[in-house]
Amino acid sequence: MLLLNPQPLSLEYLRDVVGVPVHFEPPGDQGAGTDPASALFEGIASDDLPLLAHGRQVEFRLRAPGERHDIAPLVLAPGIAVYRVGGGTLVALSLPDIDDCASPRTSSLLARFLTNLGVTLDHAPGIDPDAVSFLDE
Repeated sequence: MLLLNPQPLSLEYLRDVVGVPVHFEPPGDQGAGTDPASALFEGIASDDLPLLAHGRQVEFRLRAPGERHDIAPLVLAPGIAVYRVGGGTLVALSLPDIDDCASPRTSSLLARFLTNLGVTLDHAPGIDPDAVSFLDE
């Protein structure tokens, strides 16, 4: 499951989805850290990772009770939290501000993360890319 910009307003929903308490904590609790060998970081330079932390006040974290051994942090980095939850994986990715997302460096970083997660970024066959528009146009 991929969560983009998880918010404290969604605490109850997220708790129901994952089955354990969800917290939003100040940055600094790095826990599992970043494993540069992780497939999530394939093709990503370590000096690009701070782009996701820009302006972050809180980070997404799960707190599994001691008896829950089916939940484990895999990667905890600024703007990124990856957990094993049962037989699946939960990825929480905090996106930078819209202006920052539009910069080529950040846009490429986000595209690489999404590609590494298996998200298809191409338009489906038969869809004219020029026909896709923004809602506020």
